[in-house]
Amino acid sequence: FAAAPPAAKEGAVGATPGGAAAATGAAAETKSGGGGGFPWGLVFVLGFVGAIGGYFYRGKQNQKRLKTMQNGILDTAALSSEEVEEIRESNSLSTGHFELCRQRAQQHFSSGTAQPAEFFAFLGKLVRPDGEQRLGASHLLERLAGRLAEQAPVFDLKVLLTSATMLVESSVEDRVKLLYKLHGDGKAPADVAEPHMTHEQALAAVQALAQTHQLPIRCLTRELSEYPFNLYLPSQANFLVTRAMEEVCKKRKKAKTLQGGEEDLVKLLKEELAYTDKVDAARRKAAAKGEDAEHSVAAIEPIEPLPKTAMFSLEDFEQLLYSKAICAWGECHAREGK
Repeated sequence: FAAAPPAAKEGAVGATPGGAAAATGAAAETKSGGGGGFPWGLVFVLGFVGAIGGYFYRGKQNQKRLKTMQNGILDTAALSSEEVEEIRESNSLSTGHFELCRQRAQQHFSSGTAQPAEFFAFLGKLVRPDGEQRLGASHLLERLAGRLAEQAPVFDLKVLLTSATMLVESSVEDRVKLLYKLHGDGKAPADVAEPHMTHEQALAAVQALAQTHQLPIRCLTRELSEYPFNLYLPSQANFLVTRAMEEVCKKRKKAKTLQGGEEDLVKLLKEELAYTDKVDAARRKAAAKGEDAEHSVAAIEPIEPLPKTAMFSLEDFEQLLYSKAICAWGECHAREGK
């Protein structure tokens, strides 16, 4: 590399007063900051890149957390969706025969509860009284009974009968009617023309479908927006019914088929869900600190219970089960565009 020529000294050949003045001006400009300053543009670019990176990192971590929750649910589930379908295809119980089994089971298990293994053994004798044939896909039913027994020693009989609806060969509409009759009491209030299902009964029916693995995995997980990462929890029936009723209400409003009261019911359901969410959050926070949760829960202002007029017709119940929020038996996909 060639060396730079030495700087001209004052009075030397080539040094002029104008050149000295220019150098002095340039030095003054640099000293005053006119040609430099804080690099705000670089800070903006780095901040933007960091924000984008943080967004994608958070999304990736949320996906991992969701997958972990779903895998945990699947690991404890007795049946996959394919195995539920195998049970249906391996049995051909008529709706009339199921009704007879339901009545006999309710008489036999008069307490309203039963051990899963004992229930399926009793059901097998009703369906195959000669004892020469077993229920179709009996190994899957035995696994279901065993996995349920791990969760609790006895179950509500209606939950076990809900699992037995998988044995029925019928249209989806008839299957919904079976559940509606099973979980509803079949009685109508004095001011209602036909039998309706109460809110509590609808919750019990949806919870029973979830317990017996008749809902898709995406519906069994719930996302709560938190920072830095979201919280994922198993879906409860009140969350599923609230979201499903919101969906039904929007569709009816768009189609101009509101029957009256749906929007008010959605508002009440959302208020109740918000209250239970506060209670659950208080319990989680207290548990993390090793504190008594009851004091925190007592500080939350209670809400009025849902009115007894909050009821569902057969059409309401059917649309709840077909919604994307619940999607019983995958029917939300089968009915897209209808």
